[in-house]
Amino acid sequence: MWTMEESRRAPVRDQAKMTVLLVGVFSEAEREDIQRAAARSGMGVHFSVSPTSALTRLRTSRQGATCVLAARGFDLRRFVDAVRDEAELFTLPVLACVPLPSADAFSEAYLAGADDVIVAGDAGGITRRLSHLSQARSPERPEATLGHVIVCAEDAGARRRIGRTLRQAGFEVAFGSDLDEVQKASREPSPPLFAVAVGTPPDGVEHQHVAIGNVARIGGVPVLFMPADDRQAAAQNSDQLIDATGRLLYFADERAKANFTDRRASSRKLYTSVCSFREAGSFVPSYGVTYNVSREGVYVRSFDPPRPGSALWLELRAPSSGTPLHLRATAVWQRLPGAGAGTLPPGFGLQLDHRQCPPADFREYLSGYAALTA
Repeated sequence: MWTMEESRRAPVRDQAKMTVLLVGVFSEAEREDIQRAAARSGMGVHFSVSPTSALTRLRTSRQGATCVLAARGFDLRRFVDAVRDEAELFTLPVLACVPLPSADAFSEAYLAGADDVIVAGDAGGITRRLSHLSQARSPERPEATLGHVIVCAEDAGARRRIGRTLRQAGFEVAFGSDLDEVQKASREPSPPLFAVAVGTPPDGVEHQHVAIGNVARIGGVPVLFMPADDRQAAAQNSDQLIDATGRLLYFADERAKANFTDRRASSRKLYTSVCSFREAGSFVPSYGVTYNVSREGVYVRSFDPPRPGSALWLELRAPSSGTPLHLRATAVWQRLPGAGAGTLPPGFGLQLDHRQCPPADFREYLSGYAALTA
């Protein structure tokens, strides 16, 4: 077993010269919307029609980029993998632009590795996202304070992607060649908090199948077995939009908080589905993906979180049944991009107001929540 080598801090960007890099072909109207949004946040805009030229710019530019906006029409997954393989670019946010807020479009973008998804023509959403990113902290690796973990994967690319995601969340990461390393580490005075492996549990290892994958215990250490191909796993679990980052962070969050008493009246359950939200009375929706749900609230994954205290109208499909629901809620807290260590992706938590929700919709929501596995 060996420790993660890429623990050095990424260089601090020049905050006075922040830029947005557009990759791919955007319409003239989209380009104008993005340029106006960038100007409001004091950013410049650079264009690269091809992913190859974009990567060259990112690798050679002394200034770097604040984020990447990726258009449709090229292999986003391959581009994101190339970006993530660069140690100095690993924390660079990649936002995908999609034509419509459909489950298929969002699923394709997240499974390709995008950090957030923007619907084409949503000028307000672009403006707010760039504003948040312009105020984000420097992309330094946070201190590894959440405990140490082990990553076991034969594929070097998978090891790097999993290891970097967990390191960026605040874990100390070590790599093991196989599950024997987990067994050995479990006998140490300070065993790993958890381990992650790619593939399926070997024969003879008892495991539990849950929404994020298969979970087993090796020498008492919880091990998440990640699917080798997230897209194939998504096809087998079409009810939820679960990408690699979502799987890792949900499992890491559960393990990191396992020894703490959850004071919620009901437990959080994984439920990932496209949703829309807007401030009460507004006709213009923003879009995100639900991440976890309880009877009392929802966490939404988005780089466009509303202000805490905002009264919200939330539209989503009910867990299990898929029935369209309209719910009323209040935004209570947010996790902004660049917030440092943490086991939740950027987004916001909201508290449902059952007194204001349409009664039939709220009953359907509670019924769907009850049907989800914990």
